[in-house]
Amino acid sequence: MNELCNRPSQAARFVVEEILPVGLLLFAASPKTGKTRLLLQIGAAVSRGEAALGRYPVRQGTVLYYALEDGGARFADHARSLGLQDCPNLVVFDSIPSARRNRYEWLRDDLKQHADVRLVIVDVLNRVMPKVDSGKGAYHDEAEALIPLQELANEAGIAVVVVHHTRKSTDNADPLLAINGTQALPGTADNVWILDRAQRKATGKLRVTGRDAKDQLIGLRFNDHRGTWSLGNPETRFGAKLESPSNERVGQAVEALVGTEPISRKALIGEVAARVPGVGNAYLEKLVSQHLAAAIERGTIYEERERTAKSYRRVEPPNS
Repeated sequence: MNELCNRPSQAARFVVEEILPVGLLLFAASPKTGKTRLLLQIGAAVSRGEAALGRYPVRQGTVLYYALEDGGARFADHARSLGLQDCPNLVVFDSIPSARRNRYEWLRDDLKQHADVRLVIVDVLNRVMPKVDSGKGAYHDEAEALIPLQELANEAGIAVVVVHHTRKSTDNADPLLAINGTQALPGTADNVWILDRAQRKATGKLRVTGRDAKDQLIGLRFNDHRGTWSLGNPETRFGAKLESPSNERVGQAVEALVGTEPISRKALIGEVAARVPGVGNAYLEKLVSQHLAAAIERGTIYEERERTAKSYRRVEPPNS
């Protein structure tokens, strides 16, 4: 134990900051909720190096998307409607030859063929998960079928997202019990997403939980005309305000940038944006305002007003 505790601490690595760590992620949702379009948007953002959903910074790299449920034609319609014609680092497979379906060796082969892979999306799980019939029960067999994929994701240092379905109906308070199959599936996966969106509703919720990602409930809004997802309500941690890494970095930047000389609000937001890239403009301005308000209330920052313009300076402590 002493040797283990004396090892350097390793922070979780994220492909999409805050929500998608390295490892195996199980993404469960009901049919026809827009899960493929959500993953396409996130995959495209990773391949292009753009902030996912306009807010979450990414580690840019190649994305392998196995579109095994929709098929090539329908998947192409999704991609065109999302404007993804020019996305060379997003590699799409619409089938896997049956001869290659052997304990995920097909994925190992494809990883060797493509450089700098950051993200793999498998849509859907039941098209690739090997059948295990050990006679030890469904829980054991589902875990044995998924463990090699989880180990592969962590060995390669990539995020592997596998799409699965939720049950048709459930009265359980625990959302993980809504996932179809035994608890071996969410138990084996490093992290879990659950997308909840009622049929024909414009709003949805993405629940994020797991070993590395903080528990979050992210409000989403679906544009039915364009077929795109965007952020809706601010994140909460199952009902409480979420202290996200972006929020923490914005607070640190505000503390560092506000000095004894006044700085305008516009200049401050611009400087914070340069120090904390990848955060959406509206969300960034909101975080800056929250941190300024808190500092003013504490008495560490003073707000000066000249007509409609505002500037801020640090309150110098009295001489001891």
